[in-house]
Amino acid sequence: MGERSPAFSFYAKDFMLGTVTLTLAERGAYISLLAYQWDHGSVPDGPESLGRICGCSGAQAKKLWTAVGKKFLRGVDGQWRNPRLEAERAKQLDRREMLAANGRKGADKRWQTG
Repeated sequence: MGERSPAFSFYAKDFMLGTVTLTLAERGAYISLLAYQWDHGSVPDGPESLGRICGCSGAQAKKLWTAVGKKFLRGVDGQWRNPRLEAERAKQLDRREMLAANGRKGADKRWQTG
């Protein structure tokens, strides 16, 4: 997958609108899972793993996942991913590739002998 970006764009208004029906604990779990997904590529399956990521027990994570899990899709690999976050990842990758291509064009033009 190449070098991962250390950060993703956070759209506060979209986040607030998308989480307005969540409790504070659910919202905290959600942002923790998004951050984990960004860094690791996906969110693991199972309440114990989710609990470790969210800083709570497996039983608490299972309850939180009832609300938060709706924002993730399970991939063929069994891992969970938030589609919006993956779209942001793709957008960043496209931008990096475009900037690199433009940089190569500029360097080629500059160093052309003529």
